[in-house]
Amino acid sequence: MRPRILICLLALFACRSPSPETRAVVTGGPTPRANTTAFSHASGGSMRLNMGYGIALNERTSIQREWIAAHDSTAPVDLVGTPGLATAYGDGYQARASYQLQVRDSVVAVEIRFVAFDVWGDPIRTFRAAEIEDLGRGLSREYKGTWSLSSYGADPSELYATIAYVSRVRRANGAIWEANEAPILAEARRFDARFTPEDLLPPGGRRTQDSSTVGSAHT
Repeated sequence: MRPRILICLLALFACRSPSPETRAVVTGGPTPRANTTAFSHASGGSMRLNMGYGIALNERTSIQREWIAAHDSTAPVDLVGTPGLATAYGDGYQARASYQLQVRDSVVAVEIRFVAFDVWGDPIRTFRAAEIEDLGRGLSREYKGTWSLSSYGADPSELYATIAYVSRVRRANGAIWEANEAPILAEARRFDARFTPEDLLPPGGRRTQDSSTVGSAHT
């Protein structure tokens, strides 16, 4: 009997299915970047625009423009203070900005964006400036930008708020740093809840990757 029992037990163990393997499950995509961005705020002055000869746009307004600037502690270049857009009349209606850059690491190109909103909170467009020059660590330099409002069909009387930020930097070693767009989008959505990442692009700009995640940041 014992040999038969032993044979049955061996057959029983041989027929048992192997235990399923335990596998690690990977979920989600790239890890979101840590928020290292702080915002500064300032008044951009009156929305009234003097055009000369006693003519003015928004002559009776008391509204002060709202200027906002993003400051990322990890950026190789930062904006000094809180620059923004104001209207001017020269060769047609224009948007103008004066801004200063503080260089933290040696760079050869810097892109700055000014995201503009009208008095209703709707995005007007994103204005872009690119400074292509060798800038050494510790350098501080001032710039001026002028953009046509007339050519984009923007109403100069309604330009109200601006979010300024350093969007891209090319380091001296060729590496590209890109801004974390997540906090910029959150700030923009204070004006327009429908604001999208595409609204951050200047006219003719194209999106190649999501810069709000660690996996897409070139540092």
